[in-house]
Amino acid sequence: MAGSFASVGVPALGGVFLSFIALIGLNATLGLFDSFSRGQSDMAYHFIPGMKRFRMAHIYAGFLWGVIAFGIVIILWGPVDGPAAILDVLAFLSTFAMGSYCIVLLLVNNRMLPKPIRPKLWTNIVIGFGAVFYLGMLFYSMIAFGVSDLG
Repeated sequence: MAGSFASVGVPALGGVFLSFIALIGLNATLGLFDSFSRGQSDMAYHFIPGMKRFRMAHIYAGFLWGVIAFGIVIILWGPVDGPAAILDVLAFLSTFAMGSYCIVLLLVNNRMLPKPIRPKLWTNIVIGFGAVFYLGMLFYSMIAFGVSDLG
């Protein structure tokens, strides 16, 4: 796409396009990582015995930097080659984080919350569908598009 924009007569448009894609990727990824880390740190702080000895900000930072470190490991030693591959990694991490979050949400909601405020069956079905959809499409894509040797 950057080549297409550059070919309309102004070569700088290709760079502008890539800059906007980078900003969108950064914003979306950091937003997703932030929401994931906030949710996980809140649940860990309130529902895991012994976590209250840590400050909430430290638990949040641990989850946030854990997800960021995982992304860095994938970029440095994973199958990444160029901007398109980095966007693929962003898509992978986002999908994996949301699918995992759905599973954690189901477990915490149904095991830790008092019975009167636990989600109803239809809410669990929707969240469960989200987990199956996110993780199912993630693994399907990995197999169908050659990331895994299973296909």
